[in-house]
Amino acid sequence: MFQSPYPRIAVPSHSVYDHLFGSLDESDLERVALIDPATGDETTYGRLRAQVDAFAGALAHRGVGTDTVIALLCPNIPAFATVFHGILRLGAVVTTVNSLYTAHEIETQLTDAGATWLVTVSPVRRGTSTCGLCSPSSAPRPRSTSTRRRTWRSCRTRQGRRACRRASCSRTATSSPTSTNAA
Repeated sequence: MFQSPYPRIAVPSHSVYDHLFGSLDESDLERVALIDPATGDETTYGRLRAQVDAFAGALAHRGVGTDTVIALLCPNIPAFATVFHGILRLGAVVTTVNSLYTAHEIETQLTDAGATWLVTVSPVRRGTSTCGLCSPSSAPRPRSTSTRRRTWRSCRTRQGRRACRRASCSRTATSSPTSTNAA
């Protein structure tokens, strides 16, 4: 068995959620936690905590539990924090997927991790027939994500927002997260 040359560390007994949000007082709730660089929108700690709780509740309502592995495919936008911490708040397992992965690489990670849910942003989901959080029985398997690569690589910054240059697409990179069941 491998022994680290470094001293043992103490792993806290509380959750990541409790570590980040548990000690916030009233004055902390109004402080800015996140700034969306594309729009300048600010999210306070109070709002972020409410979003995290709401997302965790939505997943729980759909039957997601501590034994569920959820893949998160999302660019570096404020919604990532809401979804990531919402999954952890619920106690489910999250596997983050690199936004630049090919369809094959995404499929490999979903399979290796045992992910049964995929949470992503609207431009990545284009071409699927569902919207929002799908129930496990009604959601189709996501189609190839090759559309994602064409969409994101054809985007250019315009007036502080990333807008797709494809004539058939009016979506922007600041879309809100949605979920698709990958099973």
